[in-house]
Parts: sequence; structure tokens; C-alpha cells
Amino acid sequence: MINLKNLRKLREKAGLTQTELAARVGVATKTIWCWEQGKNLPHRERFKKLDRILGQLLD
Repeated sequence: MINLKNLRKLREKAGLTQTELAARVGVATKTIWCWEQGKNLPHRERFKKLDRILGQLLD
């Protein structure tokens, strides 16, 4: 599972912008920014999508 404290690092490691990740997850770019800043937490389904997209980088 992804630790949201590392979300920005994982996103950058994947070579994705906030806008690109937002499109893949199905949220607004500002939502990604809020998650990276710790302002909000993703709902379960969004978290699962993040894990599928970025979780593979943890291996």
C-alpha cells in the first residue's frame, strides 16, 4: 500500500504530473495537490486506484 506522505515522490518517480495522475485516478488536479499536502485523504476506491498506479513502484 502507498503511504500518502510519499505520494509526490512516487508520482514524480513514475514521471507523472499532478494533472496526468489526476486523469488516471479520475479526480481534479487540485485533489492530487490536496492529497500531497495532507489536506484531504482519498476515499477507498481512489486509494485503490492510486495503489494500482503507483504501488508497483514500491517493489
